[in-house]
Amino acid sequence: KEVRIIRARRPEARPRLAREVGRFLQALRARSLVKPPGVAETLDWTQALLTLRQESLEEDVVAQTLGCLLKDRADLQTVTPTEVSALVAQAREG
Repeated sequence: KEVRIIRARRPEARPRLAREVGRFLQALRARSLVKPPGVAETLDWTQALLTLRQESLEEDVVAQTLGCLLKDRADLQTVTPTEVSALVAQAREG
């Protein structure tokens, strides 16, 4: 579902990036978050990644742009660099 929305609203996103973003969001939403990211945050984040010329998820870029997805300060503090690394790896594996 996420991938279809990304492809429809951000057609410039390559299929690989759309799939990885979709899988990353699914895994992120499975965590206990105060405010899980919705469709608007997903599209904002995808646009940020496109602006940064990303074709796939990279740990450092994900860490730097996590504020596009997580709007609650507690959530930002909860998702550690180790978790970001695991989430990115999971998104890449598919």
